[in-house]
This record gives sequence, structure tokens and C-alpha cells, in this order.
Amino acid sequence: MNDTLRILAVSAAWRVVCLALLFVSAQLQQPFDTSGDIVQHTLAGNGNSAAWAPWASPFVRWDTVYFVAAAAHGYTHEQMLAFQPGIVGMIRLAGYLHPGSGWNPTVAVLVATALANLAAWLGPFLLFYLVRIWSGNDRVAFRAALLSVLAPASTTALSAPTPEPFYSLFCLLGYLALHSSPATRFRWKRPTAALCFAAATAFRANGLLLAGYLAWHAAWESKPASLTQFLLRLYGRMLDYVQVELSRHGVHHICP
Repeated sequence: MNDTLRILAVSAAWRVVCLALLFVSAQLQQPFDTSGDIVQHTLAGNGNSAAWAPWASPFVRWDTVYFVAAAAHGYTHEQMLAFQPGIVGMIRLAGYLHPGSGWNPTVAVLVATALANLAAWLGPFLLFYLVRIWSGNDRVAFRAALLSVLAPASTTALSAPTPEPFYSLFCLLGYLALHSSPATRFRWKRPTAALCFAAATAFRANGLLLAGYLAWHAAWESKPASLTQFLLRLYGRMLDYVQVELSRHGVHHICP
């Protein structure tokens, strides 16, 4: 079995473990202020179905409570504006993927959970290729991918309908588009990366900072000599600044 298949197998196995842990914890825990048992009472109609408690409730906890509420009722409270529309829109659309009529919160949570786990499963696979491109070392890339499988938040944030798995997925796709192998001629690197980063920003607001990667790639990725000259000029300016400040400091103390 090659490294790629091993990473996918380990990632899939860990997804199963995380889902099992969520189901078990949902049975052992008492309902709390941001659990699925609480938000169920705010969902009219299908929210009171018998399928909610055993199937959807284990995946609705912490911020997912607000995502589901926003998908059902819209951004009704000011604090909900802290959440990007990507995950809310996904849950909203997922709730219509059933043969019946109307929006079904149980279906919405289950479909969004499946997509979140799919994104989390693919993350280590993409990271492996990205690190291999950057480092040129298969062993380092393999170890980095395996470590990413056991991320501290993998049991909750990466297993439930949250923005994190989708944000990570689109970030990694954008990085791969920008830093594809030199042997691969890809004319649409930056536009493709920009679309991926825009999708990531739809899930988390800090995706705005990803624009820095596009600026870096446009300015210096294809012109390493320009980068060297820029760093040398910056270093020279810093030395000039230090020299001027030392001179001012000396004059101030010697000639008060």
C-alpha cells in the first residue's frame, strides 16, 4: 500500500472513531445550553420528529446550534453576524435534499455532517501533496499528513457541521493551485487559488488574510531575483535606521 492509500485509510478510520465518540457522548451527556436537544425546541414542524434525537442531535453542539438556527430562521440576532454565510447556506440547502416538501432540519444536519466528514477525510491527503511539493521529502510529507489526522479538534469541530473542515479544504486546494509542481504548466494558478480562497472566506472571516498569498505569488513567486533584491534593500534600510538612531542617541547623551 502506497503512502496516499495509507493516509486515506487512516483518515477514514479516524473519521469513524470520531463519529462513534460523538454518538456515545451524546448518550452519556446531559443536555446543555448549546446542545441539539435544546435547539430542537426552536425548530417548528420536522424539528420535533423522532429522527432528530438519535441521528441529528449528536452533531448539533456548540456553534452548530447557531448555524442550524440561522439556517432555519435567518440571522435573527446580532451575535449571529459573527458567523460567515457559507456553513449556514450549506445547511439551508441540505435541508431540501429529501423527497418530501419543505426544509427538514434532520436531513440538513445529516447531509452537512456527511460533507464535513468528507472534507475532513480529504484534508490530510491534500496536505501530503502540499508538503511534498514544498519540502521535496516524502517521509516528512507522510508524517505531517498523519499528524494532521489526529488534530485536537478532529472529534468535534471536524466531525460536525462547522466551518473548519470546509475552510481547511479550500485553503489546501488554493495552496496546491499556487504551488503546484514546477513541471506542471498551469496558467490559471492565481485565479483558481483566488476562487478557493474566496470559498474559504465564505466559511471563516480570517480567510481574508489569504489574499496575502496571492500578493506574494504575483510579486515574487516567478521572480526570485526580485525578492532577493527587495530583501537586500530592506536589510540596508534597517541598517541605516539603526545607524541613525544610534547617532541620535549618542548626540543626545554626549551633547545635551
